Amino acid sequence: TKKVITWIGAYQSESGNSVEIMRKGFGKYFFNGTAVSGTAEIAVVKGYIYGSKKNAQLTSEDCNLSIVFEDKYLFITGGENCGGAGLTFQGKYFRE
Repeated sequence: TKKVITWIGAYQSESGNSVEIMRKGFGKYFFNGTAVSGTAEIAVVKGYIYGSKKNAQLTSEDCNLSIVFEDKYLFITGGENCGGAGLTFQGKYFRE
C-alpha cells in the first residue's frame, strides 16, 4: 500500500487552523498543526503519523487525531481540547 507520502504539504481550515505534513526520514511522516479559537488561544500539536493511503492516526502526549485524505482535502476528527479548552483540529482542510 502507498503510504501517506501523497499527503505531504500544507493545509488550512476555514476556521484558521493550519496543518503541515512533512516527510522525516524513510517511511516516517510528521504532523505539525496549529489550532486557534475565537479567544486567541493557540494549540500546537506535533507528532508522527502512521497509516495508509487514505487513513492515518496521530497519537501524541496531548492529542489523538484521526486523519482521512480525500482528493485535495484532509478530514480530521478527534482531538477535542488539544492544548486547551475549546481548541480542536476537527474539520475539513484544504491544500494550500
